[in-house]
Amino acid sequence: MDEYPDTGVSRRALLSLSAVTAVGGAGVGIGVMALRHRVADPDVWTQPDRTGAPTATCATPTWPRTEFVPGRTGSRTTLAPPGTGRGCPAAGNHENELGNGPIGYAAYQTYFALPDVGADSKFRGLWYAFTAGSVRVISLNNDDICIQDGGDTYVRGYSAGAQRRWLATELASVRNDPAIDWVVVCMHQTAVSTADRTNGADLGIRHDWLPLFDQYGVDLVVCGHEHHYERSHPVRGAQPTDTLTPIPVADGGEVVDTTKGTVHVVIGGGGTSVPSNRRFFDQPRCRVLTGVGAFDPRLGRRPPIYLTEDAPWSAFRDRDHPHGFVAFDVDPGAPGGQTRITATQYAVTGPYGDLKPVDRFTLARPRAG
Repeated sequence: MDEYPDTGVSRRALLSLSAVTAVGGAGVGIGVMALRHRVADPDVWTQPDRTGAPTATCATPTWPRTEFVPGRTGSRTTLAPPGTGRGCPAAGNHENELGNGPIGYAAYQTYFALPDVGADSKFRGLWYAFTAGSVRVISLNNDDICIQDGGDTYVRGYSAGAQRRWLATELASVRNDPAIDWVVVCMHQTAVSTADRTNGADLGIRHDWLPLFDQYGVDLVVCGHEHHYERSHPVRGAQPTDTLTPIPVADGGEVVDTTKGTVHVVIGGGGTSVPSNRRFFDQPRCRVLTGVGAFDPRLGRRPPIYLTEDAPWSAFRDRDHPHGFVAFDVDPGAPGGQTRITATQYAVTGPYGDLKPVDRFTLARPRAG
């Protein structure tokens, strides 16, 4: 991406990673949203809002640096006072550790200083939201609602519904805010996966989160957990099946209208010794984790119970590349027109980390204001 000019239409670049290195070793496949000036620059960026004023980032300051990017008005603005942020993590099962605080996330909560959303102190930083330009980014902790027993302790239901109540309130507020065009949700575990013999999709997410995503028109969901890249068609609603199969509302096209459905993207290529890109079903199918058995002392956890479904929601799967990231280029558009997000999946290849674009798609919706 070229350097931004001093004036002209502002463009926003969102980069989503699912990498251990992206969050200082906080866990394999953890979801991170960061703002970037250009794909090749390894630094994290903040983004000014429509007026050109800098908006908040997520985590604790970690380095002294100032960067600039034009706002929607075209004026060049300071977007990161020295030491603005490190990244925007989404806690997952790898962050849950036996005996590490009241729920098991004390190390994560200590490492990251994240936005305060008024939750109980023991839940601090496990869910939060921030605004980047006209994009509202919401980070969730799926261990609260996932059925899978994947951490050191089984903490399903730990918030007693507090996280879901906050999410519903947050989404309702955002969709009534004329300064917000896009709603992007970051979370670790996934509601979609077409890989066999992996974690699979979790019915808990489909049951608890997806109806809210439908109700309030979430545009994009990014997650990790699986160790490959794939994305869905836009989906809205669910089939009346035991697995609550998401219903695709479009089966192709270069531009996706997110007012009709939510696109889910699994970005699990940040770094792992056990990639799952070679474990895709030949034809798109999905193993959905629908329950767990009794605690098995040999495994140290409750074994998963799966049902397998056809996956008509599957749009793209990268079988060939185990590692990569996605860059999201946000074009705010003109007042009264459309705004777009162009997403490019870059595979990281070869001994020197060469970048190869392997998937590109565009999301579009009317500008809110």
